[in-house]
Amino acid sequence: MTSPEPLSADQIEQLTDTQLLAVYLATSQEVGDPEVERLIPEMQRRDLEF
Repeated sequence: MTSPEPLSADQIEQLTDTQLLAVYLATSQEVGDPEVERLIPEMQRRDLEF
């Protein structure tokens, strides 16, 4: 299974909260994944629980 292309910052901002959470959960299986690190600030900005 190939990894999907990383999301750009613009794409991350366009995600709904539910999509953002789903992407985070899907990618967080890989500990220390830079993609996850990029999602966390956006989630904190939206004050999401994760």
